[in-house]
Amino acid sequence: MGIYRDSEYNPETGKVEDVVKRDERKGFSKIPTNPPFGAVIKEELHAYLKSYELSRYVAKGGGKDEDDPEDAAADPKAGKKSIKQRASVKTEIIYCERIWQLLKPGGQAAVVLPDGLLTNASLQGVRDWLLERFKVLVVVSLPQFAFAHFGAGVKSSVVFLEKRQPGEQAKDDEAIFMAMAENIGYDATGRSTYQVQVLSEVTEQRRVERQRCDLFDWQVEFDWVPGEGKKPGRWSERHRNVIPGTGLLGQYETFKQQPEPFFV
Repeated sequence: MGIYRDSEYNPETGKVEDVVKRDERKGFSKIPTNPPFGAVIKEELHAYLKSYELSRYVAKGGGKDEDDPEDAAADPKAGKKSIKQRASVKTEIIYCERIWQLLKPGGQAAVVLPDGLLTNASLQGVRDWLLERFKVLVVVSLPQFAFAHFGAGVKSSVVFLEKRQPGEQAKDDEAIFMAMAENIGYDATGRSTYQVQVLSEVTEQRRVERQRCDLFDWQVEFDWVPGEGKKPGRWSERHRNVIPGTGLLGQYETFKQQPEPFFV
């Protein structure tokens, strides 16, 4: 990733200082990521926080984040909106800006985000910042239990973003594919919930299944493993691949041919 030095006015020091900047023409073309939820980055421990624009996002209600019990920033004299340097910012908010930094124009990211970032009125300033810099391509709402098996119960969505070209302006009529996934292939305990169809089977040799969920279908190939001693034989997965044009993945491909706002 290309970097270069430039001079920029620093409002904190009142001086023009040398800064290191990234060449926005370079960067990653794809970033899949699941940033940590719930934690905060505190200015007193992480001096770099001030370098992020989203450490100063506009918020309603005097600036208090309604989803953050540690945020005591509410100021009844601040009016309906306020903007200030925050002493702490949620990790997922800063990660969104970091993703924007690392992508090249036209690059795309798939990000798991808590629904609070997408819906809380106090975070409208964050959403405005994102919409100015990204095209929101897809939002897929996940069930409450999506990460319960791994110890997290935060309601989340997968958001697919595309970094805008320099100078590109957001449009009010940009179509976003929005969908809700209920069967994602497993339940809150981690047990499989795929709908299984046996496509072919040769007894104690080879088996091919089609496994369906809301997101997409898998084609899964199994080999037979003979038992040893008292252990019975079993099917062992050898390979799996996504079947194109299935589930929400297939509906999105159809949507791209004639993008219009709708909800699946």
